[in-house]
Amino acid sequence: MKNLLKQKPYFEGWYFKHQYKEEVLALIPGINREKGREITPFLQIIAGSQSFCLTFSQEECFIDRRACYIRLGNNIFTKDGIMVDIDRDGLKLKGTLLYCGLHPIAYSIMGFFRYFPFMECKHEVISMSHHLSGSLTLNENTLPFGKGTGYIEKDWGHSFPSSYLWLQCNEFTGDTCSIMLSVAHIPLWGTQFTGCICAIHYKGKEYRLATYLGVRILKAAPALIILRQGDFYLRIRIKEAPALSSYDLNAPRKGKMSRVIKEAHLCEGTFLMSCKKQVVFQIKSKRVSLESVSDDKNNKIRRKAF
Repeated sequence: MKNLLKQKPYFEGWYFKHQYKEEVLALIPGINREKGREITPFLQIIAGSQSFCLTFSQEECFIDRRACYIRLGNNIFTKDGIMVDIDRDGLKLKGTLLYCGLHPIAYSIMGFFRYFPFMECKHEVISMSHHLSGSLTLNENTLPFGKGTGYIEKDWGHSFPSSYLWLQCNEFTGDTCSIMLSVAHIPLWGTQFTGCICAIHYKGKEYRLATYLGVRILKAAPALIILRQGDFYLRIRIKEAPALSSYDLNAPRKGKMSRVIKEAHLCEGTFLMSCKKQVVFQIKSKRVSLESVSDDKNNKIRRKAF
């Protein structure tokens, strides 16, 4: 068994986001393995004004990937809901949330890149948006997520990209829409390129902009993203988030959770999409989630608080 565990570097993590107005709870159960070492199960949490990283023993961890079922100790995470029972490291989080009305995407967000071997990181979207019911308490205070919305995605591989931008939002002012977008530096087979994946659910339709569909990245910065794909044009402008809505998270490098990145919530953004110069939507949100990470020549993270 030990020989099986001491293999190449690896990580795998699921991202469960819950939001109601300005309240955000993100739960990231996963596993990581450094080269020559055994698997470490972990749970990262963004709750209240803090972030936490808890580790578990292998005996406390069970994963059924096909069913999207992860158990860490007394905590269970599935595509149908979560049950948490945590009282450690200054965090007391307890309760159950159920998900209904999941909105999966039409096919893999990575397209044919999903089948490429040797990619440092692969990505999947499980639900663009869904309704929440149930209740949670955080340090004895009830959280209002029974009226909120959720989002689920997954990453696996050995390292996060050296530089990338990730954005997600499913709460907009006066309109119903769900958006996820990522632009990343991708090394592959001795070469490298900047790749893009973007899925949008709007008024019953799915729009997809991606490298494998011929998207052109005209601008990719934390404050401004511009994409063009055929007749479609997407422009996203992002303003800085309040300082208290940026959180530290650990990210993998060669299987080791040694990078510290910033994830910001409650960013203000405007989103414009057009097709053949006709506006598809022009919407706003003050609840955008955003990560922007870049490495300098010394391979250190330039951490940006938005």
